[in-house]
Amino acid sequence: MGYMGSGKTSVGARLSTRFDYLHIDTDMMISDQMGDSIPQIFEKYGESHFRSLEKKVLRSIDRNDSVVVSTGGGMPCTQDNINYINEHYKSVYLHLNVNKLISRLSENEKEGRPLLNNISSNSELKDYIESKLLEREQYYFNSDLMVDASQSIDDVADDIWEYLHERK
Repeated sequence: MGYMGSGKTSVGARLSTRFDYLHIDTDMMISDQMGDSIPQIFEKYGESHFRSLEKKVLRSIDRNDSVVVSTGGGMPCTQDNINYINEHYKSVYLHLNVNKLISRLSENEKEGRPLLNNISSNSELKDYIESKLLEREQYYFNSDLMVDASQSIDDVADDIWEYLHERK
């Protein structure tokens, strides 16, 4: 879990390869099931409906499978999802500071991120990210592990791998 742009999908894919586990990206799963992109789902049905879809998808994942789940950035913050995640999975918060997030969520990266559609300047982006992080980190900080996501994908995956193997 982590804020948009923190590398959840990339790290999840790397971990799933390393563990030889199935990788599920909940945003991709929702998009596939709905036949629409995430921005289209937001536009057609609104954020509240999207959050309901996230909850449904999260609870539909077969926990008997060996799986790495990459959540959407807001998923842990709604509908008691963080508690469900922590009950059924080892949770990891991919942490990035505001400046790194701004850098990653530059103009090229804003496309496909419906919550950033109306943001036109880096100043507005900074204000928005700071505000959202303040809201969301109370949930993210409940994860089992927090990892510095400013490292390379391999280094982030290594940190998670080491943590999980120390717990066995």
